[in-house]
Amino acid sequence: MNRDGESRNFCQVGWVLARQILPDSQLGAELVHQTPGTKDGSPTTGVGAGVIYDVNETYHLMGYVGPGIQNAAQNDPCAWYAAVQFTF
Repeated sequence: MNRDGESRNFCQVGWVLARQILPDSQLGAELVHQTPGTKDGSPTTGVGAGVIYDVNETYHLMGYVGPGIQNAAQNDPCAWYAAVQFTF
């Protein structure tokens, strides 16, 4: 818990478009916006692209990359991740 009085509630909203391009592959695009989480913070907006590859019914490889487009220097100039998803 932040006790310095600088934190505050924030809102995050996003829009995603995804398309199955092959039986085992999916591509997507995203637009995300977040209001400031601190008193003197700045809002941030970013865009990104992601991919999901189904190795089989249980294992899935995921990747995402995207630049910040609003206040990127103060917040996140670029976001990315790689992941393995297990489903059952």
